[in-house]
Amino acid sequence: MAYFLYLVVGEYIDFGDYQYYIFDPNEAGISGLNIGGWIIGSFLVGLGTKLGNGCTSGHGVCGLARLSIRSLAAVCTFMACGFGIATLRFHEPFLDNSEDFGDGYYDVFRIIAHVVMGLVLAGYVGASVYCHLKEKGWKRYDADISFSTGLLFGAGLTFSGMCRRTKIINFLSIGEGWDPSLAFVMGSAIAFNLPFFQLMIKKTQCPLLADSYGLPNNNKIDYKLIGGAVSFGLGWGLCGFCPGPGLVNLFILDHGIIFVLFLAVGQVAAHFLQKYLDKLSQNNTQVNQVKEVGSPVTPENNIMSRSSLKGLADLRKPHEWWPLARLNSRKIYYHMGPTNSGKTFEAMEKLKKAKSGVYCGPLRLLAGEVFEKLNAAGVPCSLVTGQESIKIPGAKHTACTIETADLESKYDCAIIDEIQMIADKERGSSWTNAFLGLCADELHLTGDDRAKSLVSKISKDTCEKVSFQTYKRLSKLQVEEPINSLSELKAGDCIVAFSRKTCHLLKRYLEKHCKGSCSIIYGNLPPETRREQARKFNEREDSCYLVATDAVGMGLNFNINRIIFFELEKHDGRAVRELFPQEIRQIAGRAGRYKTPGKVTACSEHEVNLIKKALEQPETFQIPKGAIFPSFEQISTFANDYIEQAGNKTYSQILREFAYLASVEGKYFLQNIEEACFISDHLKKFRLPLIDAYTFAHAPVRLGIPQCMASLKSFANELMRYGEVKLKHEELSSNLSLERLESTYFVLELYLWLAKKYEMGVFTDSEEALFNMMQCTKLIQEKIDQMSLEELQERRKRRRRKF
Repeated sequence: MAYFLYLVVGEYIDFGDYQYYIFDPNEAGISGLNIGGWIIGSFLVGLGTKLGNGCTSGHGVCGLARLSIRSLAAVCTFMACGFGIATLRFHEPFLDNSEDFGDGYYDVFRIIAHVVMGLVLAGYVGASVYCHLKEKGWKRYDADISFSTGLLFGAGLTFSGMCRRTKIINFLSIGEGWDPSLAFVMGSAIAFNLPFFQLMIKKTQCPLLADSYGLPNNNKIDYKLIGGAVSFGLGWGLCGFCPGPGLVNLFILDHGIIFVLFLAVGQVAAHFLQKYLDKLSQNNTQVNQVKEVGSPVTPENNIMSRSSLKGLADLRKPHEWWPLARLNSRKIYYHMGPTNSGKTFEAMEKLKKAKSGVYCGPLRLLAGEVFEKLNAAGVPCSLVTGQESIKIPGAKHTACTIETADLESKYDCAIIDEIQMIADKERGSSWTNAFLGLCADELHLTGDDRAKSLVSKISKDTCEKVSFQTYKRLSKLQVEEPINSLSELKAGDCIVAFSRKTCHLLKRYLEKHCKGSCSIIYGNLPPETRREQARKFNEREDSCYLVATDAVGMGLNFNINRIIFFELEKHDGRAVRELFPQEIRQIAGRAGRYKTPGKVTACSEHEVNLIKKALEQPETFQIPKGAIFPSFEQISTFANDYIEQAGNKTYSQILREFAYLASVEGKYFLQNIEEACFISDHLKKFRLPLIDAYTFAHAPVRLGIPQCMASLKSFANELMRYGEVKLKHEELSSNLSLERLESTYFVLELYLWLAKKYEMGVFTDSEEALFNMMQCTKLIQEKIDQMSLEELQERRKRRRRKF
């Protein structure tokens, strides 16, 4: 943008009687500093930005809105140095008497710079237009917004005067003719950015186009930060440029070429200086320990430097974490296809015929369904989930949730269902661990084809071949004309909405105005209740219709004739957005079974057209990365040395430091740690030992339900005070509201999950918790069947008055 403005506007904007310069003329830009000064200044800027990590990591003015202590320290330091050196040169000139560089010595370099910048500008605009035309949905918004904000930032940088060396030097030089205008530029930016940024992080979970806000997780003010800030400030005070504006002036000022060249030299020098200082610091620490202890330093008593800690946070080559699986020559089969294509059926047939095997699914519901089907088919099978274990005598097959998969046992056959969830930011590491760690002669992966490329890359690391088997939908999926009224619903229809409230309203409306009753499925329902609701609908036992959220897209099989989208927007935890094409395909694909055609429609012509477009659009997106997460052993080893170096730390501080230092290969990403850190921060007053802090922080807590978090705190308190945890919950009664019953169910579920993690005698009331869960499920089922539309509407009114 700055280059474009230079080409279009030139050095200044003519307002008639007044000329506003946005770039310095060559003579003005290089005056007052000789070539030696330019070399020294640009070298110091490069050294300082690399050594102190620069504005890009939030340690400059840009980072002040994050309320980063490191940013504040860095800004104060480099501002003081910049003002000091520039003011000193103003009153006592040195490194001046600049030579004449106008004889064409740099003309060839300037021509090359113009060509390069022109190509960059053309490529940038071309790539942005290409992304806008080709990409769809959020990818298009990402490209458009990134392009627009880049242009806006470039224009602001240019018009504010940040690309003018003379303006910056006049700002830094305190004396006659001092120009304070840049103080207003920086102050206005901070004044605008600070309150809005703080408001955003309080009201939203993450930015529009990123996974997190990147809030500061390191408040340590070290020699690198201060040294880098000093070096940068001195160079800035001499040259008047930081890296960005310096690059812009590459094609304007003769000395821009020198600045960019020695900026790079300074950064390379900083890299080697960092390595030398790290080694020197470690050696000094070891010498001091020898003096204190009087014996050679051993790994056990050595306080490790940051570079050594980084080695403990090395998560590269995760395939080497599972030596048992690497010793086994596995045959891997990837069954790829859409919903209702028979891919899971084929994998299950292989499992049935195997002498031993394991099914690993994403939901308790699916594990329970496989458990029942295998036993019904005469294949003894046990069930293992986070909350329960059912051991069948003589069983050599197990149905489990992905998190509970046994990676130490040997199987003839193993199934990993919904392999595309390897990219899930909250749970994906469990799929990665199972894929890399399951020890089986045959490993069957099922899912859509979005993970094909990633599976190929990972299998190369394990030196295993993958047989890709593609499936097509067994029945046609027809898009019908939109319905005009809910009275047009027929038996076997499923209407999809995206909030529990809307689902309940639809259920009661259908039961009041249409013949027959209605089943309901949504995420907060206990698995047992969902299974019962599905059974009633599938068998058409007093239940002709189904109302569901997107929970219908994965889990139990339904005999759905037609899917009707009541809406095509959902709240994803951050904002209301349109459904992605793959989400529409996943839900719509639930219509029809085996060779029975399915139908799909919506409530308006516009929405039907969106569905047609999503179904016709080929799936071209490939998952680029899979999630990984360190084991407790890795966290524990890291924590021991980190605590020895930095003093006592909470689990969230340890985890954030680990994430900050972690090295991850390009095909993987570190699973989201924010939820675990949030839980840990709320439990820090109980001073849990590391193993307990790790267990509690990764417990399946429904953070949106206050009763769950309050119960977790109570469990932690009792564990630390008494060494055992009694079950405390609200007495079950049909008088409790549906919300209270659901909350109580999840508290009981949490208690059982923790009970399985501890030895017997710690969570002492497991049997009572299991019994109460069953009772709670029955009450929830009765509540759903009995709740009237008027009751629901009255409850909504009470909530409005409350808020």
